[in-house]
Amino acid sequence: MSKIKELNERRAAIVADMNTITATIEQRSEATFTAEEQEKFYELRAQRDAVDATLRALEEMEREDMRNASAKVAERKADNNAEIEERAFFKHLAGEDLAPEERAALTMDNSGVIVPNTIQQDVLIGLQGTYGILSAIDMMYTDNAGTMTFPYIISSMKLQKVAIGSTATEGEAQWNGIQLSAHDFSLPIIPVSRTLLLGSSVDVRAALIKLFTELLGQALSEKIILSGDGNKDFEAFLPKVKTAVAADSAAITYTDLVNLKSKVKAPYNQLGRAVFVMASSTRDALLGMVDKNGRPIYVESVAAGTPDKLFGFPVVIDDAMPEIAAGARVIAFGDPKAYKARIVRGIEVATYDESKYRVQGCVGMQAFVTGDGRLTYHEGKIEPIAALAMANA
Repeated sequence: MSKIKELNERRAAIVADMNTITATIEQRSEATFTAEEQEKFYELRAQRDAVDATLRALEEMEREDMRNASAKVAERKADNNAEIEERAFFKHLAGEDLAPEERAALTMDNSGVIVPNTIQQDVLIGLQGTYGILSAIDMMYTDNAGTMTFPYIISSMKLQKVAIGSTATEGEAQWNGIQLSAHDFSLPIIPVSRTLLLGSSVDVRAALIKLFTELLGQALSEKIILSGDGNKDFEAFLPKVKTAVAADSAAITYTDLVNLKSKVKAPYNQLGRAVFVMASSTRDALLGMVDKNGRPIYVESVAAGTPDKLFGFPVVIDDAMPEIAAGARVIAFGDPKAYKARIVRGIEVATYDESKYRVQGCVGMQAFVTGDGRLTYHEGKIEPIAALAMANA
């Protein structure tokens, strides 16, 4: 006998005893409790209420157990579906015949086959934590494509002296904001060798994740740093910000770096908030540079996951930054979190087994992403990042 059934039977017996007492009272001419009946009735009611409380708790636990069991079944089903989907995908790459359940597991779009969601999610995770500027900016991942607004105040507020009998003056905060929409982008279709993908020594899953993490990382970084024009597009921060101009067109000096730092004001220039961003070749040009006292200003990291430091500030290496050349903006300094970006519904990768790829022994692969991004910036008011531009030749 289950505990709930046992308690329900006990409750029924208690209620029956309570009904017996009330029936006895109703048979008398004066329908009132005796002291003994009242004590007994209240005691039975307390027992009933205690049983009810226990029943509610047990029933809630039973419902929770059912929900957990259902969730585990759904999780096992999802894991099984994901396993079938991945197996079907790799058999598709190999040109093998698919079982009906495997064919049903493949998502088809525009005559292509969508790469399994588990692989696409791992590409997204890779983008979140491993690639240059993408790991430094304020990057968000959203499920819907609705417009996002980030407000900021551009007016300066001053404290006012208060004296008895004086007339209060009113200040006005001027608000502005940046809006992020959702724009669609795709990489060109990339022919990937079927022999490479299906080689016995190749972890195909890891190879695809690495391929698209790197390609998308490079493409997004280039948009965010340099080329996005903001017209249904990411808006690049480097062409927008103010510059300190180097004395030379081909070499960077200690004074140039100090001048760059001075272009960014508090709170955006503080340790723990500001970083330097540069290409790896620019980093190499700074190695060995010393201050007036002969101390190195660029310190290379000796631990994985720990950034290099320049003047004590972390250095973000991203080769979407221009290399040293006349007129090029080669180093950025400031608060990268002032750049707001969003990716909508993750990453999508499709494969194409068309004849023009098949004759090359390849599979066509293409990545898609929906997103937007721009710098929180208002000239003369909010200037969180500045750049070092080389002198013109």
